[in-house]
Parts: sequence; C-alpha cells; structure tokens
Amino acid sequence: MLHPLLVRVEHDGSLATTQIDEAHAGAWSDVTPIGSEGEVLVTGRIEPVPGAGFDVAVRRISGRDEPRWAQTIDHVAGFDGGRGVAVGANEAVFVAGAVTSVSGDLEIFGALLSGLGELRWTHVNANRGVGLEDHGAAAAFGPGFVVLAGDEQVPGQGANVWVRRFRAE
Repeated sequence: MLHPLLVRVEHDGSLATTQIDEAHAGAWSDVTPIGSEGEVLVTGRIEPVPGAGFDVAVRRISGRDEPRWAQTIDHVAGFDGGRGVAVGANEAVFVAGAVTSVSGDLEIFGALLSGLGELRWTHVNANRGVGLEDHGAAAAFGPGFVVLAGDEQVPGQGANVWVRRFRAE
C-alpha cells in the first residue's frame, strides 16, 4: 500500500526528516512554503476510509513536521487528488487537481481555502459525456485572482491545454 511521504532536505542536500503517514493510503503531489520559516502546504490524495476511494487532501505542516490543519475534499468517491498548490495574499490557499465525476470520468478541479484550512469554494470543469480524463495540474495567484491550468481531453485532438482565471474571493 502506498502511503504519503514528506521528506525535508537541508540546504546542503542532507536528509533532515522523513515523515510517512501510515494511517492512510495516498500520496503527496506538490508542496509550497507558507507562513513562518519551515511551514509548508502539501496537496495530494488520501483514502480516509480503506476501500472508499481517494479524496483531494491539503495539509499545513509546521517547521517541526507537526500538522497545523488538514482538509480532505470528497467530490465523488473515486480517484480524486490535488496536483498543484499555491499560496496568495493573507495566506489564501488554491489547489488544482482532478476529481471523479458520477460517470467515472476525471474532471478538472480547483479549490480555494483560507490559511486556516477553511474551504471557501470549489470548481469542477466537467467535460460531460465525452468519457475522457481531464486534469487540473497547476494553481497560481495573481493580484485579486487565481489561475487554474491543466489539460482537457478532446476527441480527435488529444489533450488540449486548459487555463481559467477566477476571482480570489
């Protein structure tokens, strides 16, 4: 079984700490600094209940590898996961990823959270009825907005780049 792994490395490349979440199946996909020195945000996928499918997961971890907060976002039981994370003004958090639709397709997903881990809003771009997998991969902040980017499967074209801008409210 795959478990989320967090490894901290010193500036000289030496291993500082290793943390494995043995309580959950899953994996981390992206990390970015937040807050005070050493604090990080990680995103990926967690299976909160064995056999129930994966959810988008976001955790804020202190410089001493202690969780400050954790948020899992269950869209539809399946293979949901965060793939990119960014931090903006006032420590707002934006996550890009993919979630499973009712039909079983993967769809582009975005979520805005506060620096305290409170979920503000989510967005799912469903390429309905096509039966292909779409993925949100990158999250970014601009002044007053967030950007969600990924790829959208289009019949006869393969994967097209997908970029959307949202107000960061």
